[in-house]
Amino acid sequence: VLTLIITIVIPGTAYFCYVQATRVIEKQMQEFALGSADQISKRVESFLSHHTFNVLLIKGLFENSLIDMQNDREILRYFNLFRKDHPEFFNIIFGDETGRFLMSPAQVPEVHKTFDPRIRPWYQGALTTLDIHWTDVYLFASAKKPGMTVSVPIYDTENKLQAVCGIDIDISSFSKFLNSIKIGAR
Repeated sequence: VLTLIITIVIPGTAYFCYVQATRVIEKQMQEFALGSADQISKRVESFLSHHTFNVLLIKGLFENSLIDMQNDREILRYFNLFRKDHPEFFNIIFGDETGRFLMSPAQVPEVHKTFDPRIRPWYQGALTTLDIHWTDVYLFASAKKPGMTVSVPIYDTENKLQAVCGIDIDISSFSKFLNSIKIGAR
């Protein structure tokens, strides 16, 4: 009987405990992974919504005539003030239906003199969605760096398109943000 207990019951109990422990560990790992994914998703959403909020704020300044859309100097002054408060914005951009283009910070050589914003993905996307538009990653014409843009159309009081404004995010700053996320930390 003692031999039977030693050869069957003890190994059977050990195997049962191993299986139960494995299930508990797998469940904990799955919960951790789901929690981490949810945490990352919320942080990314917060990062991107910050940019969306600010491009809508700029749109509101234009549509409520707090920035004169015909005054390049005034537009750039406001854009420079925004960038001072938000150094994470790679560029703040503006293009109108005539092809006029303004950008802060100014680029060397002055890209805006030969650049037609109407053919860029941020401009066309905002016209297609008629609302907030996030581009896929593309190559910024000004810096030859990959990035993405959140843009939005600007309308006059009669709901006629006047321009599109946007905020550029370079991939390296987005990558730095992603690397700063501590997985599992709260």
